Amino acid sequence: TVNEILDYSTFGDWDIDRRAVESYEPAFFSRDNTLKRLYIKAYKVYQLVGNENKSAACLFELIYDIFIILNHRLNLKTSYQLDIKGRENIFAVLKKALKGYGIEISEKFKKDYIISMLDRKVALIEESARFPILEQLGDAIYGFAVAELLFYNPESDGYVNSDFKAYISAYSQVKVAVKLGIDKLYYSSDTCNRKYDYESLLARSEPYPLKTAEWKQAHSEKRKYLADSLEMLIAVLCKDCGYRTAIDFAKRLIRETFPKEFPEEVRWDTAKDRGLREYWARVLPAPYAEFNKFTEMMWDAYMKFMGVYSIGTDDLMKRVALAHFPYSDAFMLSNPNERYIAFYEYLHNGIDYAIKVYSARIAEEFNK
Repeated sequence: TVNEILDYSTFGDWDIDRRAVESYEPAFFSRDNTLKRLYIKAYKVYQLVGNENKSAACLFELIYDIFIILNHRLNLKTSYQLDIKGRENIFAVLKKALKGYGIEISEKFKKDYIISMLDRKVALIEESARFPILEQLGDAIYGFAVAELLFYNPESDGYVNSDFKAYISAYSQVKVAVKLGIDKLYYSSDTCNRKYDYESLLARSEPYPLKTAEWKQAHSEKRKYLADSLEMLIAVLCKDCGYRTAIDFAKRLIRETFPKEFPEEVRWDTAKDRGLREYWARVLPAPYAEFNKFTEMMWDAYMKFMGVYSIGTDDLMKRVALAHFPYSDAFMLSNPNERYIAFYEYLHNGIDYAIKVYSARIAEEFNK
């Protein structure tokens, strides 16, 4: 409800703090007092951060949350949500860019491709509902791609786990997204048709506090929204063209972004040099061989991908389970020995084999 949005973060422990205030001043939480509570919340944020611009920015976020409720219950739309004409161009440009990578995308998933490039404040309610579905799948695919690039690189060293965390970070993902040009396609309130400025409920005589020079610098440095878009795009590719296309596409982008760090993978069936004895022992271990840093990293990424891909992310219950147990094998295969066999069979026979043999069974185990 609107009251919960207004008061929850102000009264962190909802059951204790809120009731204490309400017992002394019941009128504080009345509908008539809503505007005052907005000011109180903004002032509290200002006290915490000591920055007027940031406190105003948080207040703007709060107002947006209220708009979302109105949108959901009354089907009212913000000025940004009314501007949907430019979206068609997103799909056309994205289609051309992916064709340059040898990928033909279909009209069937056109809406999802467009959604992957949308800012949350621009997206409609039904479009926003697709974000977690796509992000979770894309995150697992991207992580698996990074893990394989590191695992099948003879130059990878003992810091492979640290490297893995670094390259799946939002900071690295933003660089990959920019390499593809997502920053130029991303559709936000900044890129909407300016004719809608005059229809906004908030005056435009002065710039939003969010658009200060300080905010722009921080925004350009972080830009996590581009990382989210990259993950969603990879997920749509998976749904449209298959997991193999999505994985290979992610790997190619990563290699193009970090060419020195990620050379071509060295696999047994493609390597010209058969003299890498220690390397082959590392990437093709015997079943039940003791885990090392490399297999630990690969195990986590493999289990996460197999779980997310096999179980799916369209259902909220499934997303919650996968989010809380991203590396857990509790629901992967009931027989512990079989879990390890499945992993070593993947190492020896590849991900196509693992999905063919185990994907349906993993979904069945989860649904029990």
